[in-house]
Amino acid sequence: MKRFKNVISCVLAVAMLLSTAFSSNSTYAKAVAAPTPIVYGINATYMVGAKLDLKLTAAGTTMLVQYKAVLKNETTGKTIDIINGYTDKYYNPRNNYPLSYTLNEGGKYTLTVTAKPGGYKDIYAKTITRTFSVISDSDVITFISPITAKINVGVAYMLPTKIEAKMKDGSIKNVDVKWDSTEVNTSEIGVKNYIGSVTGYAPKVP
Repeated sequence: MKRFKNVISCVLAVAMLLSTAFSSNSTYAKAVAAPTPIVYGINATYMVGAKLDLKLTAAGTTMLVQYKAVLKNETTGKTIDIINGYTDKYYNPRNNYPLSYTLNEGGKYTLTVTAKPGGYKDIYAKTITRTFSVISDSDVITFISPITAKINVGVAYMLPTKIEAKMKDGSIKNVDVKWDSTEVNTSEIGVKNYIGSVTGYAPKVP
């Protein structure tokens, strides 16, 4: 009977140790909760040659953090590791971490920012993404000439879906145009005006 009591005591002791261990792991996991990176100062569009000038902080932690920032041009597939891996130093998550990069190529970009507690593995990291576009001179319309057409009475006519536009770099591109009306009445003699609009070009196209 005495031996049986000792066995029960040993089992209870082991159970208590396991319970303590699980409790410690739970506390440890809470202490290293993944910080959420926050990006300040990002715009929807930039011109080629402009500087990406951002500030990073992190929420959800009081521990010092490391940052990683990767920029991908979705148009060309080019990837740039802005920081070159994680930051070597650890930073106060409440203080602004400056991040800058000169945008030398046009395209649609995705910025991926990761934050983790300083010195910890990636399982404690959290990532967010932000998107923006970089516009080159060849994408900026400077002028579109008015369109004129002579049509015989009764002859069907369709307004063009594309028109020529002069770009900032001097090149000529065919761009999409959307007209206020797609029906052209050619049953009567006279002058008829139609107005169109082109994305990225403020003036209306006559």
